[in-house]
Amino acid sequence: MYIYLDTKDLINLFEKSNSSEIEDFKDLLIEGSHKLVLSTANVFEISSPLNKTKDSNVMSLFVMFN
Repeated sequence: MYIYLDTKDLINLFEKSNSSEIEDFKDLLIEGSHKLVLSTANVFEISSPLNKTKDSNVMSLFVMFN
């Protein structure tokens, strides 16, 4: 199953969840052969802080998921 989270859900997942919750979500995706779908809008909205400041935590949040 393809799972689409809007930007708000993605931000909540990565900013407000602890690492074990993120790992649980990752395991749920893998065990069910699910795929997380990102739209162009998601990518632009999530990465927009990278254009505004050098002190963004955007990349460090997504590194935890890989």
